[in-house]
Amino acid sequence: MKDRFYSFLIPWFTDAAFALAGTAAPLLALRFGANAIMLGAIGFAAQLVRIPVCFASGRASERLGRKQIAIPAICVTAAGAIGLASSWSIASVAAFFSLIATSAGMFFPPFQAHIGDVSKPGHLRKNLGAYNLGWCSGGAIAALGAGWLVTIGLPVLPYVAAGASLTAGALLLAWRARPVRHSEDPARPLPVYPNSLLIVSRLGHFTAFFAISIIRVIFPKLGCDLGWSDATIAKVVAMSLVGQATGMMVAGASSWWRGKLWPQLTAQALMVASGLGTAAVFPPAMFGACFFVVGFALSIAYSGALYYGLSSRAARGRNTGIHESLVAIASTLGSLLGGVASQFISPRAPYVLLAVMAASCLVLSGTVFRRTSRGTPDAQPSG
Repeated sequence: MKDRFYSFLIPWFTDAAFALAGTAAPLLALRFGANAIMLGAIGFAAQLVRIPVCFASGRASERLGRKQIAIPAICVTAAGAIGLASSWSIASVAAFFSLIATSAGMFFPPFQAHIGDVSKPGHLRKNLGAYNLGWCSGGAIAALGAGWLVTIGLPVLPYVAAGASLTAGALLLAWRARPVRHSEDPARPLPVYPNSLLIVSRLGHFTAFFAISIIRVIFPKLGCDLGWSDATIAKVVAMSLVGQATGMMVAGASSWWRGKLWPQLTAQALMVASGLGTAAVFPPAMFGACFFVVGFALSIAYSGALYYGLSSRAARGRNTGIHESLVAIASTLGSLLGGVASQFISPRAPYVLLAVMAASCLVLSGTVFRRTSRGTPDAQPSG
């Protein structure tokens, strides 16, 4: 139970920090006169830096230790947030936001692997469920709260983010847990999942973060063009995180999605529908509903990609590095292509692009599953 408590609370505070900083960065850039392509460039630069860090931090934690990487990462988050609060230009926003994205790449792979290390047999799903619910609910509550905090002052958001990240660091220092040595029991073999399920889940995971980067980095410009206030924009964007939290509660309630293809294909189909819906709607509530669906779909794909990657006890640092690298690569492309589409085609074009991306991954997922799962034994969920 103690491990589950920390698995929930630490990512609650870290993702609250990332949500507050992620809400503040594009709004600050807009105040300095940024257009859609500039917003895309800020998101692109931040996530581009994050990609190699994700790969390196997971592998480095295998040698140096999980906390030895994760705790300094949290300190970098706090420093970047304080810098973001005092930013003075578009370039300074980009620099400090890149620093925060780098810290995310440092933190998540070793922390996810740490959860896998300390989880007793049969507890991995529950601990990962607590982790998933923690980062989603923390981000959702912080993003909703940002809608009110901006009325006090936009720099307040990154200052609160710094405090949240330091709280997470203190909790991680306080978490005393030793890695569990797993002795294989022939009577209870490890679950064997078709490799295609990991591939399909990662395709959906990639598509979902492509979508989220468009929503969080590019959408604020469309909101400004529609004449919305900063508070309204922040609340509408927050619905994607509310959707994530709701989906994580559904995914964590039981093992209904494990070992099955249809939940992953359904998540990808929901992203197609949400992209097309966002391209056509006008009221804030309708935008919020579409973003909620994207967040819900992300939670199913994310849960599958992380669980199937960690269900094998080998190379956890490497697998979590790949998992978080996909987040960074998708966010890089979403920011770049979304910004280009918004600037040179139409402010609604990024959401059509999202629908096309999701539809392509849906077709590819079906093809991959058929080709790679032939002759693979059915998975038996456990753990």
